[in-house]
Amino acid sequence: MFNYGDDGYPQDDDEQFYNETVYNEDYYVEHEREIISDSDLELELGRLENEAIREMREEGLLRPTVRLRQAGLPKLHCSPGARCDFGSKA
Repeated sequence: MFNYGDDGYPQDDDEQFYNETVYNEDYYVEHEREIISDSDLELELGRLENEAIREMREEGLLRPTVRLRQAGLPKLHCSPGARCDFGSKA
């Protein structure tokens, strides 16, 4: 009859393998929890930023912006240190 406990390896090797496996599993579980926590914090920050922007608009502290090209307005040409002038629509 085969003895499953007598696989030719010392008992210490099995114990060391078990301890390393448990340590690695604990490490990765903790690492995944940190990643999830960071992701949750980023989502919460985005939600708070959007809420703050909405509140500022409601209070009249921030006006909605419109892109010039979408509004059909001419493109504004500016160079550093010079005056800005309107060019042609493009």
